[in-house]
Amino acid sequence: MISRADFRLSPNGRYGVSLRSEAGTGEHLETWVRSSGGGWRADRDLGPVGHAQMLALDDGRTMVFDSAAADPAVWLFDHSVVSARLTESGSALSGLRLIAGPRTATGTGGLALIHDQGHTEVWRLTDERPALTELLARVPGVLATCHRMDASGQLLIAERSEVATGPTELVLIDLGDGSWSTLLNTGPDSYDSILATSPKNSLVVVGTNVTGVRRIGWKRLDEPGPLAFPEALNLSGEPAEPLACSPDGRQILMHRTVGVRSRLSNFSTDDDRTVEVTTPPGRVHAARWCTDGLTLVLSTPVLPPHPVTVEPTVTSLATINLATGTGPQARIETLEGATGPVEAVVYGGPRWRDCEHVVLAVHGGPLSAWRYGFNPFLARLAEAGIAVVAPNQRGSVGYGRSHAEAIRGAWGGPDLADLLAIANGIPNQLSLLGESYGAYLALLAAGVAPGRWARCAAVAPFLSPQRLYVDAGRGVRDLIDQLDGRTVVTDDLGPRDVLRFAAGIEARLLVAHGQRDPMIPLSQSTELVRTLRASGPEPYFLEVPGGDHDLLADPFGPTAGAVLRFLAGPVDSRANPRGGTRPRKEGVPDDHDRAGTTAECRHPAAEPFARGHAGA
Repeated sequence: MISRADFRLSPNGRYGVSLRSEAGTGEHLETWVRSSGGGWRADRDLGPVGHAQMLALDDGRTMVFDSAAADPAVWLFDHSVVSARLTESGSALSGLRLIAGPRTATGTGGLALIHDQGHTEVWRLTDERPALTELLARVPGVLATCHRMDASGQLLIAERSEVATGPTELVLIDLGDGSWSTLLNTGPDSYDSILATSPKNSLVVVGTNVTGVRRIGWKRLDEPGPLAFPEALNLSGEPAEPLACSPDGRQILMHRTVGVRSRLSNFSTDDDRTVEVTTPPGRVHAARWCTDGLTLVLSTPVLPPHPVTVEPTVTSLATINLATGTGPQARIETLEGATGPVEAVVYGGPRWRDCEHVVLAVHGGPLSAWRYGFNPFLARLAEAGIAVVAPNQRGSVGYGRSHAEAIRGAWGGPDLADLLAIANGIPNQLSLLGESYGAYLALLAAGVAPGRWARCAAVAPFLSPQRLYVDAGRGVRDLIDQLDGRTVVTDDLGPRDVLRFAAGIEARLLVAHGQRDPMIPLSQSTELVRTLRASGPEPYFLEVPGGDHDLLADPFGPTAGAVLRFLAGPVDSRANPRGGTRPRKEGVPDDHDRAGTTAECRHPAAEPFARGHAGA
């Protein structure tokens, strides 16, 4: 199986670069090229990379900055995979970010932003080392997203904040003389953002939350008048996001997620009207609209992100043939929740209910949802012969406000009820997989309905919103408050605290948590493990050194491998009831049989997983 992420297109829409990974290789840089007929092919492998910023340039070359390298530097790759180092060893590259710029006689077509003592500097990148020789502007504060705003590339528009992650305003920067001015500042606490631009037509599309509700507006900078915030760009329902502007600057391609699918529409700046574009099932990740074609980066559950180019005036994408791949197929199904239908992405073909292993996958968030796009870890489970049911229970986004806000003041209420109802409609004994908020729900389900589950893998779980609020940072606390998460549920089940139900968990349990998780502290998992040790058989506990919050981001990494092997274990024998003794695993010494001890839980490759055991 191949995974692909972070797909970037060149400004002229003819070249691309992405991160490709497969088992045993780690992430590699992969370039793409579009043929004269409009088809795309993977072109070159530029080698392994850690944490890379990438620019696909209009001449087919690729610029890369890998901040995770032992000696970070900006590199330029040509058509024959020959690389040139553009910055000196030991250069001051703190917070460097690459952005597309105009190509000049000595320039690559790239610019570099470097944070320096309370300012952000804008440098031109040349083709030869040392590349950072021309300082174009120095702006106080932190500059984030930057776009060109005229054909010459001399005018930039940028998001500026006084401090990182603080409120933002939009500023214009003249690279000719280094001056800058404020374009939009809607309030001291507002976040104003750049969503799309058309440099040839001075068109900018912006977003702001000054009213407490995010609004989208547009303006041509070479014309007088204020920003326009038309109703057609700010309809009720699921929020829309601009993907690209047409070459003539008269249309804006809008993306909206409805249920599990992507929906596209064209907004006309001439009459403020929107026309729907027929879109095939799948997920749209990015777009580039040029005079010779509209390029979309699309994926399905079995097809990693892949570029497709259509006519620039297209009004229907229904004829796009998205390759289905050779692996297990996925489908969209409607399952029965506690109070009505629940949409789900299901891997395993039409007879998935006949599979020996069926996993109910619970998404995190909670303001999130499963999509009909490529999810590398779920695809890897399916490739291993595991059927996966990924439902968007109440609390998921993409189905209207009432569906998303059903859990306001009731975390673990309607969403848990939907999951239990879905499980009751599937005759198989199921396993559970959850990350973050999904791990919280999975643990609740395992404790509330112990007879339904063979296994439960909880990745970065928390115990309750009330307990998490005490330990978490400001961002997580704000999310909890946004959805009234600290309100105690008072129905027949009572407060949704995992520790209240932990003693009832009969399923074999794997808990994985990163030592450096910035969202959910490791202490949430260690307290759970201590409680489980006191009441019965221990869970397998993977404390991942250096691990952050998204432990399954690398589908071929050791943590993902450990979770996969665990979920692929036998489903016909759950852990012994509380108070029993866990049976000794074949080929694994007794002192490795308890993965909760610090000696065994430090790395997911530790026993029993290092020897291929599934934790049975």
